[in-house]
Amino acid sequence: QNAIRPIAIIPIFGIVGSFLAIIPFLGILIHWILFFLMILFVLVVLSTPTYIPNKNARVIYTQYKDGHRE
Repeated sequence: QNAIRPIAIIPIFGIVGSFLAIIPFLGILIHWILFFLMILFVLVVLSTPTYIPNKNARVIYTQYKDGHRE
């Protein structure tokens, strides 16, 4: 999905942030930042429409149906 692609880097931030969270004071700051990024990520994923292909769908073009072109 194109809407999710820019925000897909957040899980990578989570992995890196988890390793940096060993440092005591920096760890609590990183966890708060990652918490809000996780909420943002979940909201974007849940609000993105899902594309389900339909093999029985037909497209009907009616603009030039009568052969009149303007």
